[in-house]
Amino acid sequence: MIQLRMKQLKVFFLQNQREPDFEQLFNFFTERFYRYAGQIEQINQCFSVPLLGMMLQVMLELAYFTYEFFRVLNTRQVLDVNYDRVSDWIITQFWQSTYGNFLLLIVPSCELAANEVRAYLHLLLGLTA
Repeated sequence: MIQLRMKQLKVFFLQNQREPDFEQLFNFFTERFYRYAGQIEQINQCFSVPLLGMMLQVMLELAYFTYEFFRVLNTRQVLDVNYDRVSDWIITQFWQSTYGNFLLLIVPSCELAANEVRAYLHLLLGLTA
């Protein structure tokens, strides 16, 4: 939602930067920007512990996934005492591999959010100078 608001704010600024009462619009823009940046900071503080917990869970699941892969390669058997049917093993492997996708999606999402905040801040500081 904040990403949408930042995009709307950027469009608002770009559309109105040549208006005669630009100073009032610029004050509105900066007030909104700092409000949204503050909200992003609050979100970052709230999600830091859960995000670390999720990363730990991902690492544990990927370690188990690696062990399962090694076990299947060594024994050349999918079934062992943990699985009654091959379908159970396939479902487990699928869910374990999704944790790897979570880890891969965290990085670009965090980078995208950080880049957007930097770009808006650069735009804001470039206009005040």
